[in-house]
Amino acid sequence: MTSKIMRSGRKRPTNRSECLDGPRPCPWVSCRYHLFVDVNPRTGNLRYNFPGKELWELKYTCALDVAEDGECSLERLGEVMNLTGERIRQLANAGLGEVRRSLERDSTGEVPVNEHGFKR
Repeated sequence: MTSKIMRSGRKRPTNRSECLDGPRPCPWVSCRYHLFVDVNPRTGNLRYNFPGKELWELKYTCALDVAEDGECSLERLGEVMNLTGERIRQLANAGLGEVRRSLERDSTGEVPVNEHGFKR
């Protein structure tokens, strides 16, 4: 599929407006919003999010497409990302914890600590 896109002369989109009407499933797996593969920023290692499936078998390939659909359940998000609903819940809670810690920073930029001296 990607070779067809390249032969057609179609260039990789550089912003969302250029890819809105692009082909689906999206052939640009190197895009940071593509769901098929993740790249570890530290090591450069690839992780296939849907082992055993081919790109054209996926219902969703772009995180931005999913976001535009609006709110969804943890189960649906898990299906889109090939994770369990419980794992999605854990990630959401971890993200909310980061936001809370960020909001708790005082004007000096220090993270508040609890009575045991641990970061909250």
